[in-house]
Amino acid sequence: MTSRFFGAVSRENLRTVVVLALVYSLVFDVLYGGASLFARHVPWRVHVDLPLEARIPFVPGAAFVYLSVLPLIAMAPFVLRDLQSYTAMVRALILETIVGFVAFMLLPVEPSELDKTLSAPDSAAYTFANWLNLEGNYLPSLHVAFAVTAMLAYWNRARGSGKSVLFVWTCAIVASTLLIHQHYVLDVLTGAALAWVCLRITSMQFQGEALDQPSPQ
Repeated sequence: MTSRFFGAVSRENLRTVVVLALVYSLVFDVLYGGASLFARHVPWRVHVDLPLEARIPFVPGAAFVYLSVLPLIAMAPFVLRDLQSYTAMVRALILETIVGFVAFMLLPVEPSELDKTLSAPDSAAYTFANWLNLEGNYLPSLHVAFAVTAMLAYWNRARGSGKSVLFVWTCAIVASTLLIHQHYVLDVLTGAALAWVCLRITSMQFQGEALDQPSPQ
């Protein structure tokens, strides 16, 4: 019998799921916030913007898609209901955050002159997304890394059109990082690569059966 894509978290797993989610949130808040705070004191900057990026339109409305990475990640306990898979995803997210912190400190990016002038005060979604990103923290894009990680983590749990939804959703999130000019092309590419590498390192096993699946008789 095929397991459902979504399901409730079992009582025996709930405590562990909550603890892992809190650990990930703490690591992310400390390292992502710390990088934004301390990288501004690093005396050098790198330029990663390419000439073609000046032609990418600024679409503040894409912030709604950009922010949808939050529910995409929050779905994890209800999709990866076996602790092995959920723990592996959290490990990957934490590892990506650690690598991102090191990169942000060693390679602080100088925003392009165009991006320094962009604003959309009439767009609440863009204002929130811009605030959420803090300052700096470009290369690699953790936004892209997290979205790609979630897609790959859920992939073998989806069936038929569900895979298409995951793929299109993830691609839309990736595109939104460029359309609201929160990231550059190199940020996107390195973010996607980071997700793939971290998944390999953490030896994620998403083929396992969900705990809510009935045992064979």
